[in-house]
Amino acid sequence: MLENLPYGLKANSAILYQDKAPCLTAGTVQAFLEEEMPCFIRNADIPPNSPDRNPFDYFMWSLRKERANKHGLISSFDRLTKKLKDEWEPVQFGNTSRPGSPPTGGEHGHGSPFTMGDESISKTEFDQAFTSNGFDAPPTAYYNAFISPRVKNLAGITSKRELAMFLANVIHETGGLKYLEEINGHESCKKGKYRDVWGSNPAEPNKNKCYHGRGPIQLTYPQNYHDASLAIFKDAATLIDNPERVLTDKQTGWETAAWYWGSRVGNQPGVKEGQFGSSINAINGAEECRGQNQDKAAKRKEYYANIFRLWRISGQVDLSGC
Repeated sequence: MLENLPYGLKANSAILYQDKAPCLTAGTVQAFLEEEMPCFIRNADIPPNSPDRNPFDYFMWSLRKERANKHGLISSFDRLTKKLKDEWEPVQFGNTSRPGSPPTGGEHGHGSPFTMGDESISKTEFDQAFTSNGFDAPPTAYYNAFISPRVKNLAGITSKRELAMFLANVIHETGGLKYLEEINGHESCKKGKYRDVWGSNPAEPNKNKCYHGRGPIQLTYPQNYHDASLAIFKDAATLIDNPERVLTDKQTGWETAAWYWGSRVGNQPGVKEGQFGSSINAINGAEECRGQNQDKAAKRKEYYANIFRLWRISGQVDLSGC
């Protein structure tokens, strides 16, 4: 099957779509496709049986059959193949819903994918960023929060390459979204850590609160909680008085991570140009680029390189800047 993909496509440049026939959803088949053709739509992500949500089953196949049948009896496999290809070429892809049908929502039923210009990140690609680096795929709720318009606007991410950089750092900071609160963070606060404020509008920390690492990017320090709260909620008190919200509310967690990226990382020299090391330098350069934890920087780079290749981002991996 793989060697007979049409138009010279290869297994890493096509997306395989199947239905839910038992022979296709079997574990051995799914495992084979995972190994041989990573860009296939998994059983769990196949849309439900609805003409509006599943146009390939209910529209595209019947359209192709109708167009092929107009040629009458086709007596050979080679001629059938040619006619199917000939009739496929004129098909214009766009909205394949029936006229008058309501909008169908996002890809695979999970909301609109994260879009950047002409590019987007699907739920499958989001999951692959984690699984390709040895972590479990996050629950769907994390993806749904991640793709919100507020997250996109706050992050200011302009390319799929930059999004890969962002997720690679998130994966490192949280162990694949497993640790959304800094281990021993409260003990660090008791020892006097995470009290610094700075800038022309310094934060006024709540003395009863701790501002250790929380959320997908591990937001730390009262000044960062203060500035993120102003950007997201238009007041400082929301996160200064309730920093735990970054941990307990997935949407707030992603929004603070996006704000941090957009205001502290994505605007630093080299990041928009694709220098992944520059993002590490912006996040923790003193320790990981110039200090004793350079092995951690190497791990971030490994995660990024895996995502870069899996998503087939154009160009070469650039790890410079750290």
